[in-house]
Amino acid sequence: MHLVTADETARACPSCGTFALRVKGLVRTRPRDLSYGERGLELAWLKRRWYCHEPDCVRKSFTEQVPQIPAGARITARLRRAAALRVRDAGSTVVQAARDLHVSWPTVMSAFRTASREVTDAELPEVEVLGVDELRELGGGGFLGGQAGDGVDGLDGGPAGFAVGAHTSTTGIDHTEH
Repeated sequence: MHLVTADETARACPSCGTFALRVKGLVRTRPRDLSYGERGLELAWLKRRWYCHEPDCVRKSFTEQVPQIPAGARITARLRRAAALRVRDAGSTVVQAARDLHVSWPTVMSAFRTASREVTDAELPEVEVLGVDELRELGGGGFLGGQAGDGVDGLDGGPAGFAVGAHTSTTGIDHTEH
């Protein structure tokens, strides 16, 4: 599939933002993209190299770029995102995603690191109820972490972890001490 640039913003200098007026030359790139059906999709992008006419700009020339294929990219953003989500959301290994999508291990790992930040940087919901594991962390010792006088009370008013009497969890399991 042969591509040409239709986006006018692609001729804006990445350093200073000035729109270029004069073409310096043509460059052919072959970025890889997701497969279409059972056949691979081959892209051939004939993009222009532009002169930046801004005198104070450090960049004298540049090639066209679009958000899906930044300058210097060998794969599309869509392929990069698909590789990352295979690992992050679908449970694939980095090696398997690289094999399936015909990209390198470092490419998939880099994409996964970027995509995983969306999860790790996300705001966590506020805690409404503490469970047994959380009480263990608060208690500091003992069976479930509670000790007399530590301020963490069990079901009988005594220290947590030493509850006496019947207690049925939401799963219906009887936690009665026998």
